[in-house]
Amino acid sequence: MNQPRSKIVLIPGASSGIGKTAAQLFAQHRWNVVAKARSPEQVPSLA
Repeated sequence: MNQPRSKIVLIPGASSGIGKTAAQLFAQHRWNVVAKARSPEQVPSLA
């Protein structure tokens, strides 16, 4: 199986709870994170 050139993950519910934790962990492991949330004003704090 071919390895992807870049790692991209879409995280729904990234403003809190499991979604926020998952987004942080993927970011720590150098994945490109696309974070979605009902409260988008809280998502930039993940950076």
